[in-house]
Amino acid sequence: CDVGFYNTTCSSPCPYPTYGRDCQNICNCTQNMCNIVQGCLKDIEISENGTAVISKKIAQRKQGVSTNSAMTSALTGLVSLSVLVLIAYAIQKRYGGRDKPMLDIMDMGQREKPDKSNNL
Repeated sequence: CDVGFYNTTCSSPCPYPTYGRDCQNICNCTQNMCNIVQGCLKDIEISENGTAVISKKIAQRKQGVSTNSAMTSALTGLVSLSVLVLIAYAIQKRYGGRDKPMLDIMDMGQREKPDKSNNL
């Protein structure tokens, strides 16, 4: 017999609460959540006419995923901004601020030149 069916002609579906090959397994859920092939379905319900209906849990889960994506993006942006601020602070600290210019071209020409006359 196909999985989920039994008897001599293999035409009878497994009776609730059984499922699987030769109806050997037991569902531990309500009848509308017990599938004759797979057993208890967590996110799918079987309607009266036998069609599968996606439950509200999947829709709620998808909504949670999109919320998590937005939170992750915001957190990533915040961390990136913090790193940039720290880098800017470290550069400012290392090379000085307004009080200490990094390089004064005018001072370069006024520095003392070594006296070559004493190198005899």
